[in-house]
Amino acid sequence: MAKNGFSMANRVAVQQVTAAASTTLTTADCGKMLFEAQGSSTTGINLPSLAAAGDGWNITVVKTVSGSASAAITIEASADDGGTPMIGVELGPSCAALSGDDLTIAGVAAPGTQVTLTSIGGNWIVTGRTSSDAGITIA
Repeated sequence: MAKNGFSMANRVAVQQVTAAASTTLTTADCGKMLFEAQGSSTTGINLPSLAAAGDGWNITVVKTVSGSASAAITIEASADDGGTPMIGVELGPSCAALSGDDLTIAGVAAPGTQVTLTSIGGNWIVTGRTSSDAGITIA
């Protein structure tokens, strides 16, 4: 370890996702920060099943650019996870409770809007942060 105490082990692995193709995550993607940086069409992200992920598996997804209404980011739970595997809260103007299986960061959500998903006890626990009303929804 360096004398100043900085350790490379504290770095977060980042990965850009685009609308060119849906991104299917695996157990090896645990702890990553995904960012969408194109803002012109919908970007899809598919989660591993809760059983494969195991407790503690997590990702953070960040919208980094302004976009049009068609530039949403969708995060889909595995079909193996049942009807409403995502539960959580949106921390923003509406402070909405969230529940369902498909999460959407709205295309018009402000840059910096982000969600963290953590697998705990057979559910995806979601914490979303946005400055836009209805910037994050789960259905």
